[in-house]
Amino acid sequence: AVEGDGSDAGTEAAVAAAGAGVGARPVAVSVVGVLAGELLCKIAADFGWTTGELKAAVAEATGVRRHEQCLLLTGRGLAEDDETLAAVLKASTAASSTAAPASASASAPAAPEAAAAPSADGAELGELTVTLVRESPERSAALEYVANSGSLNDLEERHRADPEVVLAAVRANGSALRYASERLQQDRDFLLAALSESSDALCYAPDERRRDRGFVLEAVRRNGPALAFAALELRADPAFVLLAVEGSADALGFAALELRRDRDFALAAVARS
Repeated sequence: AVEGDGSDAGTEAAVAAAGAGVGARPVAVSVVGVLAGELLCKIAADFGWTTGELKAAVAEATGVRRHEQCLLLTGRGLAEDDETLAAVLKASTAASSTAAPASASASAPAAPEAAAAPSADGAELGELTVTLVRESPERSAALEYVANSGSLNDLEERHRADPEVVLAAVRANGSALRYASERLQQDRDFLLAALSESSDALCYAPDERRRDRGFVLEAVRRNGPALAFAALELRADPAFVLLAVEGSADALGFAALELRRDRDFALAAVARS
């Protein structure tokens, strides 16, 4: 959480600055422990930093490796390494605007109050507070192993049932989905998340999903080349492929060969994309 319930002046200034599209404008980040809220380190960052860059800086300052870090900002885990701090703040602000004030203030223990941080030109910027939760060494090792192209099949069942571990594996190699637990392989939302990481994952999804028109259309919207692994009857269906192309122009190259050879269909598909 950021400054407890996010109501202090420093955090409000940071959120306002991010919402104003300040891009790479500087911001001070205080990293605190999850139990006592003790200050672990202070990092000079900017809103253009990705969460991956922030984790790297935290690792250098604290010695806690990236895969052992679970960082919480405005009550949200920073899971996407390529997401910017500005984007995280905007998403969190939008989400909190729909929540009741009481539930927001009760969601996390208060962190130490932060002062506003001066920018280079003397203007005050909010100081963000990020809470560091340390992962177990075993889970951290599993995440690091699959992120470096280690086989998911080498890991224990509990890791193959861990959505974050499996997504990290799929990010490195789409075929890793075949080693995920049966529960994850049957989970529609998880499969779509995996397909956002790699179009190859659809090849290892259950057959019923590969034939499911609604599921495949959503998969293609997220990752156009996923159409290559849909059931043949879908890839050969002109009406379906036109819908798929509306979701992603990249899908056209993965339609059935007879459709791609059909000049009239190709022109219609290009007009839809």
